[in-house]
Amino acid sequence: MKPSKRYSFMPISDLMGYGHPSSVILHKKENVPQDDFPLFIEGINHIIHKWAEQVSNVTGAEAMIIIKDNIEPFYLLSDVYEELLIQDDENVFDLRKRALMYLSHCKSVLDKLEMSYKRPQMLKDFYINLGERLKQSVIFLMEGDECL
Repeated sequence: MKPSKRYSFMPISDLMGYGHPSSVILHKKENVPQDDFPLFIEGINHIIHKWAEQVSNVTGAEAMIIIKDNIEPFYLLSDVYEELLIQDDENVFDLRKRALMYLSHCKSVLDKLEMSYKRPQMLKDFYINLGERLKQSVIFLMEGDECL
């Protein structure tokens, strides 16, 4: 006898961060303004918590372990982003290198979220958009451009 598949129902609105204080920032298409970056990261972290809750319900894995394994790069990137805002000496090159490394890890996590769902396409597109906006915002900061 085959084991039965476990299903978990969670509103798409929860998986897309609607109702969270960062919702407006999360759903824009343009780059994230520097002042909004911490709230943007907080919103992504909220989404990862919701995703982990659903993965836990389906797989039986502990949600806190899923969160811990996927959320750390966002905290690290946020810390480096804040340092890049104020740093203008020789340490900036190391910070840029670390930012690119953490950004790569963050993009991998967002890709994982996107690949977790076959549909709806709007959810998949939302996760792809988050990754692109995160990348563009960090790159613009490192190039010295203000994200407007």
